Amino acid sequence: MLSVLTTLLGCQLAALGANAQSLEPRKFADPPATYRPTVTTEEGAGYAAPLGEAARRAIYDLDAGSIMISPQGDPTRRKALDAAGIAAAQLGLLDAYPQNATPWLPKALPGEARFGSYLADGRAGPGPGPNLGYMTPEWFAAMRELLEVAKRNGRFATFYDEAGFPSGSADHTIPARLYRKLIRREEVTISPSQTFVVEFSADTRPFAVVALDSTTGKRVDLLSQAANDRILWIAPKGNWRVQSYYIGTSTAKPLGPDYYGTADYLDPDASRWFIENVYDRAHRGLSEFFGSTIRYTFFDDVGIYSDEKTWHPAVAERFEKITGQPATLYYPALWDDIGPDTAAARVGFFKARAELLGETFPKLITDWAHAHGVKSTGHAPGNYDLQPTDTIGDPFKFYAYTDMPMADVLWGIGFARGGFKLISSVSAQRDLPLTAAEAFSVNNDANGYRRMIELYTRGFNHFITGARQPSKPRGTGAELNRWAGRSSYLLQGGKHVADIAIVFPIESLQAFYSFNAPGNSAGLPAGVHAYRDADYQAVGEMLHSELHRDFTFVHPDALGGDKLQVRGNELVMQNKMNRESYRVVILPGGEVLSVAALEKIKAFYDAGGTVVATSLLPKRSAEFGADARVKELVAAIFGDTPGDAREPEIRRNTAGGQAVFLAQPSAALLAATFDRLELHPDVAFHDNPTPSSGNGVFGYIHRQRDGKDIYYFGNSSDTPVETIVSLRGRLSRLQLWNPHDGKVTDVSGIKYRSMSGGTVTEFRLSVPAVSSVAIVGKL
Repeated sequence: MLSVLTTLLGCQLAALGANAQSLEPRKFADPPATYRPTVTTEEGAGYAAPLGEAARRAIYDLDAGSIMISPQGDPTRRKALDAAGIAAAQLGLLDAYPQNATPWLPKALPGEARFGSYLADGRAGPGPGPNLGYMTPEWFAAMRELLEVAKRNGRFATFYDEAGFPSGSADHTIPARLYRKLIRREEVTISPSQTFVVEFSADTRPFAVVALDSTTGKRVDLLSQAANDRILWIAPKGNWRVQSYYIGTSTAKPLGPDYYGTADYLDPDASRWFIENVYDRAHRGLSEFFGSTIRYTFFDDVGIYSDEKTWHPAVAERFEKITGQPATLYYPALWDDIGPDTAAARVGFFKARAELLGETFPKLITDWAHAHGVKSTGHAPGNYDLQPTDTIGDPFKFYAYTDMPMADVLWGIGFARGGFKLISSVSAQRDLPLTAAEAFSVNNDANGYRRMIELYTRGFNHFITGARQPSKPRGTGAELNRWAGRSSYLLQGGKHVADIAIVFPIESLQAFYSFNAPGNSAGLPAGVHAYRDADYQAVGEMLHSELHRDFTFVHPDALGGDKLQVRGNELVMQNKMNRESYRVVILPGGEVLSVAALEKIKAFYDAGGTVVATSLLPKRSAEFGADARVKELVAAIFGDTPGDAREPEIRRNTAGGQAVFLAQPSAALLAATFDRLELHPDVAFHDNPTPSSGNGVFGYIHRQRDGKDIYYFGNSSDTPVETIVSLRGRLSRLQLWNPHDGKVTDVSGIKYRSMSGGTVTEFRLSVPAVSSVAIVGKL
């Protein structure tokens, strides 16, 4: 079985720039290959057909635009599937699959060693055809055959960098010394006047030894007192615990997928080894295709998961750079509450780790890609989770250098809805034209449309899907791909229009997180251990799916820095293309926020901006010693005693600034509050349709490109939406662009109405069940 994922990959280089392309009905009707989504099929993987013929089938039968190639695993190195380990992950996964199926096996055979057709049956083990081995001459010959077919047909390719997943093992050949590193703590209790003595060698030396008085919170750096590899310390009065900290190398696991026997993603040397032994090797064998036919690289499941204690010695230096404090005395905060310094210490450590993660494996891959004429994409596990600290670290930091941020969307309809906007918000903040979704569980069925509709309205515009069933004749199996190609053609590039910014409460999430927390037992999945009032995703979903008000998550570092600046009574994102302007800043529930971010919010309020806080107001600083300043700023914006009234008080200043705290946010309360604040929406719907049948929702996204306004409306429910829509401004020559059939027609019955917020354009909008429509006009 040949190791190939035949795909329909919407590759687009920055030079291609949808920003610079005009909208053309002809291209919309028959979208170029660069806009169509990836499709993985059994035929494409080489079943019962020569490889070149398989590629041609994928291109023509499915309207495929590209192929994805990946190394095939050596069968002598493959690992049996950890069926028990993935049991919990099966819940809600792949709606069309039988209840007991797994995403990796077509029939969920316990202990089966190979992956199934879900991943094109070849990346990690042999399928029904011949096994060509890991990057053998035979494999390279087969890949060249595929790429030649793609090249002759004007198609593109992407290079998936691993034989299976997660990326980083090079088919289980990476040296054990380069595996990920873990932090470990050992603790002993010392009585007053008792002597603590420890001797160590170069191999057993801890990187920190701290004595902690549980009564007073005092901490003493004992390692700095070591002499001749020996610590001798007599405990003074107090209740002392001596904690020794070590960093050790993890051990590979016998079953797969193995997240331990991979490159240390925080270690440049380990990442470079992987690049040299995978990327350089692939380039040597396929050099004539990189930068032309091969346009993207793709890494998979790189991150903190599956061990919260993933660490690296470089975290200490970065901590000091961030906080201005030496790391040694603050390590106890990773496990315990150490008093007033706890929040800032945890934020410092977890921010340092998140930055190093983004600057190491993903950035080095991007550097390699650019040096070889291609672009990078890929994702971390749990990039949509409520608590990113133990999965991706921080999505804004993780994707700080990747050319196309990506989310994996394997799970059931409705799963992680609130988190997907995080990834598209990274693209918005970085002024990137593309946001990708690895949607391998999408098929040409109703649930496939549901998933993609919801993602399109949440800012995604580039898809890698996986039809697990054999391809159907042209005109049936390719319908999803043509619809998606048209949708992506409309939505790639340009400017996202949203009035609302939601502050991403990453500092509160980091300050809450601690290792071995009693509420974060081994039975819980990663990414869920958050404080009770962590409402940012819930509030986002209230806005998107219930109130139909779009928004963008903004990072506190961007808010406190130069990226977001107050301009009049608006907060403006300083980008060349995606220059978003916010009239409202929502501060979601959280106790911790940086002073710089809060000062920017205060400046916005002072200039006439509107600030809405929910659930829990900040009272601690992300920096050391600045809690009082945080409380002062919060009081200046919201008053000394924000209440929990049925109709919360709105504070106003002489510049027109407005601020309100909603202790118990709900969609109804948000709607009523926005009305009281006279915040007129960019897009409004008569009777506010909120269908939910089929576990679907109704939503929209507004983009501007080529001097035109593009409104994309998506209905993933089983209930047709019939409504009157109002668009801000007086738009001329409105047209309906139907991505399902490629037709462009004029919108009839347009009316213009004046209201306190200005003129609006109104007309009747119909969006059938499980479908989408686009309205294109010009102000």
